[in-house]
Amino acid sequence: MKHIPITKILVPVDFSETSGHFTRVAAAIAKRHQASLILIHVFEPFYESYRHPMSGIMERWLDEVKKMSSERLAVWISEISEKYGIECSYDFMIGNVCDLISYSAESNNCSLIVMGTHGTSGFREYFIGSNAYRMVKYAPCPVLTVPNQNSPEKFGTILFPVRLVPHALDKYYYVRSIAKKNDSTLHVLGLIDSKSPERINEMKAQLAALEAELVVDGLKKTVTISIVENFATETMKEAARIHADLIVATADLDHTIKKFFIGTYIQQIVNHSNIPVLSVRPDIYEENLPG
Repeated sequence: MKHIPITKILVPVDFSETSGHFTRVAAAIAKRHQASLILIHVFEPFYESYRHPMSGIMERWLDEVKKMSSERLAVWISEISEKYGIECSYDFMIGNVCDLISYSAESNNCSLIVMGTHGTSGFREYFIGSNAYRMVKYAPCPVLTVPNQNSPEKFGTILFPVRLVPHALDKYYYVRSIAKKNDSTLHVLGLIDSKSPERINEMKAQLAALEAELVVDGLKKTVTISIVENFATETMKEAARIHADLIVATADLDHTIKKFFIGTYIQQIVNHSNIPVLSVRPDIYEENLPG
């Protein structure tokens, strides 16, 4: 039976109070999974001149920024290591935030990125998108986004929405170990588009296959099917109804112009959920998953 373990967690921090919240979430996960933790601070100057030959003043300024940031990171990982009893390290980089976080995650062979998310609204949300959403799109591993107001250190109630999209159940091979380590109840929610109610039998077949896995794994579960107009809205309503601690979502990314402007399912969830969201792109593990 396929099992994808969490062995190394990357946490991008900016030394804010918010960083402290989601770093504690990441440390608690690392402790449960006996994983190591890497804190990374990416300094992104507001200008492009740092990419070109720099004056001595500029070089000295960036050296001072690196020194101060590294000192703070060293203190932080020392405190985390002592409190949680986990292996911790840190990194400091200068450049584009999303590019360097992705690079660090890939070069360190990370299993998970844990980061904060700031709610956005209006045209800018869908046209530009947040760092969190960009990380979901481009990261080489699953991304756990943690909202400022809700940073649980344990996930006892997990919402597992299932849509009729390719590889919709693949994320289970990743969340299985999380559910076991947290002694979670997995609430499986089958979502059917109200424009295609005839696909309910297709959904029932998918959920039956998933239920068989859940029984073998001995996980606590509930399974329901809803015919809805908006998947993201229904997902968040259900999360609130069951008092979920975590939403696990398939990040199938549609880059058509229409989806780009109205916002994909995962973008709406990441930007508006008031609980943590674990986004898993099927293509990350596609070659290694059964079927």
